[in-house]
Amino acid sequence: MNKIIKNMIFLVLILFIAVNVYSAEVEVNSEISEICVYTDSALINRVAHLEL
Repeated sequence: MNKIIKNMIFLVLILFIAVNVYSAEVEVNSEISEICVYTDSALINRVAHLEL
C-alpha cells in the first residue's frame, strides 16, 4: 500500500512539472471597464478578451 501511494505522488509530481514546462506567457490587451473613486483610493476594473 505504501509503495502505491509513493508511486501516485511521483506520477502527480511528474505531471505537474510536465504541464509547467509547456506553459508560456501570453500578452493580452485589456481595457478599463469601470472606475470607482473613493476619498482615499480608487478601484479600477479591467476587461481582457483572448482566445486560447
